[in-house]
Amino acid sequence: MSNPEQAGLARVDAAIVAIWAGLSLLARRLIGELPIAHTPQQAVLALLETAPSRMLWLPLVFYAGILLLAVPLFHRTYRQNSPQWSRLGLACGWLGFLLFAVGLSLNVVQATAAPLYVVGSTLSGGADLAGRLEAVWVADQVVSAAALVLLAGWMGAVSRAGQGPRQPALPRWFVLGGLVAALVTAIAGVAGVLSRGNLLTLDAGDGLILVHLWTGLLGSLLWQQGRDGRRGS
Repeated sequence: MSNPEQAGLARVDAAIVAIWAGLSLLARRLIGELPIAHTPQQAVLALLETAPSRMLWLPLVFYAGILLLAVPLFHRTYRQNSPQWSRLGLACGWLGFLLFAVGLSLNVVQATAAPLYVVGSTLSGGADLAGRLEAVWVADQVVSAAALVLLAGWMGAVSRAGQGPRQPALPRWFVLGGLVAALVTAIAGVAGVLSRGNLLTLDAGDGLILVHLWTGLLGSLLWQQGRDGRRGS
C-alpha cells in the first residue's frame, strides 16, 4: 500500500474516532446515570431500583468501544515521532480498556446478585452471599480506580508523544491540555470511587467525559493534519 493510501486510511480512521467519540457521549447521556452507593448494602438497594437497561452492555458498546479503534490509531500515528511515549500510551490504553470492561462486568454481576442477596439474607447461606457481594464490591472499586488511572496515563502519554524529540506533531496547547486533562482524569477517578461509589464513577464519571472529549479532539486534529498534508503534497 502506498503512502498516500495509508495517509487516506489514517485520515478516515481519525474521522471515525472523532465522530464516534461525540456519538458515544450522546448515547451515554441518554442512558442515564447509575446510583450513588458508598457500601455494598446501599448498592444492593440502589440496584434493585435501577432500570435493567442501564446495567446491560450498552455503556460498554457506546461509551468505551471507541478505545478499540483509537488506541492503535494513535499509536500508529506517533510511534515514529516518540516510540517510548507511544508504546507507553498503547499499553495504558489497552489495559485501561480491559479493566473498563471488567469493571462494567462486575457492575452487571452486582445487579444480578442484588435480588439473590435480598432473598438469601433470610436463609442460612445469607452470610456467605453477603461476603461474596462485599468482595465483588471491593474488587469493583479497585478495578474502577485503576481503569481511570490507566486511561489517564494513555491520554498523557499520547499527548506527550505529540511533542517528541522529532518534529512536533501536535500543537503545544493541545499537548499541555492533554497532560492537564490526564491529571484531572486520574484524580477524578480515584476521588469519585472514594466519594460517590464505583457504580457511578466507572460508568458515568467526569473523568471519562474528559477522556472522550480528548479522544474526539485528537481525532479531529489528525483528520485535519492528514487533509492539509495531502493538499500540500
